Amino acid sequence: MWTVVGHGPGGSGEPLSVLLRPGNAGTTAADHITVLSEALRQLPGHRAGGRPGRKILIRAATAGCTHELLYRLVGRPLPYSAGFTLPEGITGELATVPARDWPPAYD
Repeated sequence: MWTVVGHGPGGSGEPLSVLLRPGNAGTTAADHITVLSEALRQLPGHRAGGRPGRKILIRAATAGCTHELLYRLVGRPLPYSAGFTLPEGITGELATVPARDWPPAYD
């Protein structure tokens, strides 16, 4: 597992932390939390429980969508984004929700 500095404007793609595991190992929330904690310690201005900067966004893909990791992120002053695949058929069900029932997303 890797954490890197973003590749956007000003992002170098530089690795912040790495957790080596066997190639057939599944991911765990504990692994994600360890790699994230180590990555945050690498950033300038890091304070335990603090926010290292305004331009931090923690991103996790499907394997990072665990209750344990997401609860940890919710409890910190860091923005995060978690992506996962929706089950088949859900898009048809979502289309039946009236537009007035969808809250606006935050910028």
